[in-house]
Amino acid sequence: MFDWNSVKSALHLGSGSEDALPSLNLEGVAKIISEGKVSNIVTMVGAGISTAAGIPDFRSPSTGIYDNLEEYNLPYPMAVFTLDYFNHNPKPFFEVARRLYRPYAKVSFQFLT
Repeated sequence: MFDWNSVKSALHLGSGSEDALPSLNLEGVAKIISEGKVSNIVTMVGAGISTAAGIPDFRSPSTGIYDNLEEYNLPYPMAVFTLDYFNHNPKPFFEVARRLYRPYAKVSFQFLT
């Protein structure tokens, strides 16, 4: 379960410090960025950012990459991305890479920010 109190504590909300996030929402984040109070920004996103651009994800049932690897008889789905398995049999990696290659993928809003 997500713990907002931990987030608030980490961001010094309610501590009265000058670098505190004024509010726990997009406007609060935009404010401290525009005022130059932060310089190192990390954004974490999920698979949805790629699927919006037409790139398949890995774990969706029936359509995800990992759900469609049976034909390669892998010991486990992520083996396709390990160097040991690649050295043993590179074909599955190149097949998956071919499926993932999207030269005409739509650029989504998330990639532009």
